[in-house]
Amino acid sequence: MRKKLPEKIQSLLYLNTIVQITDKDEVLIENCKRLAEYNDIFLKIITNNMTVQIWGSGLKINNYGTSSIIVKGVIDSVEILKSKNR
Repeated sequence: MRKKLPEKIQSLLYLNTIVQITDKDEVLIENCKRLAEYNDIFLKIITNNMTVQIWGSGLKINNYGTSSIIVKGVIDSVEILKSKNR
């Protein structure tokens, strides 16, 4: 029961990570903590509860807001990895 409480609080406060993929050329990630690695073929983004890795070509960060990021380019794959602390 105690473990579910933080998940419910995150949901109520809109702190959950949202990953939206549009076709093969855009990925939107909301509620990011930090950008860990970035070049034109690979991005690694850390969120509250996961790590998102994006592979492709010509990758560019189109918008890096307060807690969201839009990645554009030719997207080959998106990997979602569970955080080690959960």
